[in-house]
Amino acid sequence: QGYSSAASDVYKRQILRRSKMEKYLIVTDTTSAMDQEIAQKNGIELISLSVIVDGHEYKDQVDISTQQLYDYLRDGKIPSTSQPNTGYLVEQMEKWQEEDYEAIIIITCSADLSGTNNGFHLAKDTIGLDNVYIYDSRQVGAPVMDMAICAKQLADEGKTVDEIFG
Repeated sequence: QGYSSAASDVYKRQILRRSKMEKYLIVTDTTSAMDQEIAQKNGIELISLSVIVDGHEYKDQVDISTQQLYDYLRDGKIPSTSQPNTGYLVEQMEKWQEEDYEAIIIITCSADLSGTNNGFHLAKDTIGLDNVYIYDSRQVGAPVMDMAICAKQLADEGKTVDEIFG
């Protein structure tokens, strides 16, 4: 027995919405207090800031864990952080570009506290992507993580970029 025309239309809209939401990528950085496990669980791309200890540069949450950072502090070593270098961000955006996302939504920590937001803008301009939306959260830490998770949930519900940021 076939579907009615109305049921068929509903099914087609659900398929279209599902294909649209799969084409949205939500990105945040490690200043969000998000780790790789939380990012993977929520389907969010996590960009590492650089952590510098004793002249060695590490990618946060990739080359150095939070526990290792605490160990350094306990040993009297004072780490510093740096925004991701533009080359790294360009590489990431080129990778995302190959995935043919409809929209790439990047939520950064406050531009007043870090150059990360500006770095994403430089990378976007270098590649010339029109489908990248960079949002300055004006926050740092867990509120940024909450914004990224909420944005992902809204994208999964089929919301548009305007509705996500609205």
